[in-house]
Amino acid sequence: MPYRRLFLAYALITGLVFLLALAYALRIPPTYTTDALLIAKEQNNSSQLSGLANATKLLGLGGGADQGSNFSKFQKYWASRDVAAHIIEKHPDLLRQMFGGEWDKKNDRWYEGPHSFKQWLAVPLNALFGVYPGYAPTAQTLADAIKSTIKLDLDDQTDEVHVSYSAPDAAFARSFLTTVISETDEAVRSAEQRRDRDFINFARNRLEKETNVGYRDALTDSVRQFEISSMYSEAGDNFSFQYVEMPALPTVHSAPRPLLYTVIAFIAANLVATCLIGAMLLWPASGFARGIEAVTAWIWRRLEWRASRTGGQAPRRTN
Repeated sequence: MPYRRLFLAYALITGLVFLLALAYALRIPPTYTTDALLIAKEQNNSSQLSGLANATKLLGLGGGADQGSNFSKFQKYWASRDVAAHIIEKHPDLLRQMFGGEWDKKNDRWYEGPHSFKQWLAVPLNALFGVYPGYAPTAQTLADAIKSTIKLDLDDQTDEVHVSYSAPDAAFARSFLTTVISETDEAVRSAEQRRDRDFINFARNRLEKETNVGYRDALTDSVRQFEISSMYSEAGDNFSFQYVEMPALPTVHSAPRPLLYTVIAFIAANLVATCLIGAMLLWPASGFARGIEAVTAWIWRRLEWRASRTGGQAPRRTN
């Protein structure tokens, strides 16, 4: 193929791929990102932890190791299946908002079998490998979604936690992030309250049978400290952390970025055009090469005809 028509073919392929890539990129729905900054809430139960260590040693229940801060427990409870189950229980419509594609609107229930092309395509493979997936989302599904979509970044120097979440709906992004943070905190609060109640009940039962004065005094002091801790756990909206920045309602979408997508589309178009032109030069007898040559020859003839009609300088014939 002559060089001028080869350059024309390169320009045509680049322009076509660029327009297709840009059209696809601009059809991507907008995404809104909200975030929050958390720091550990000061604990007033250091004496309670000391009392727990002393009491467990006296009673022979273990070494009374440090139980860790409530904020560290908050991070451990994050994206757990139990927290996800509590979220589903308190917010039953949440799953339908997040996994609307699995909801059968006609029958007002979750789909019980494959219903999309991808799922039907996977049916033979599932049978081959003995995998039988459930199509209704569960607490594990929500826990996995929280773990994969909400970023939890810890600053080791300041012990601050930055949490961010992105969704196509700005209001849902803020609501979901706030809900997950709140329910995780409530899970830590409930766990601490259960531990306090269990120890208080155990200690009181032991006091009824204990005759050693030293043990009785240690248990009595421990019960008092755990009762104070239990009252402390009921106070305040947040138990394990305090907000430095609460999740805000995003007003500007974080994606797509038109300029970035335009640059990526332009680079991708040139790469594709380079590969295709290289293939045409290597295999000039291929159907693709003959098709492109026919198209460029037709365009070139049209350019010659237009130039002759307008009285301008006709492009030099190359064939």
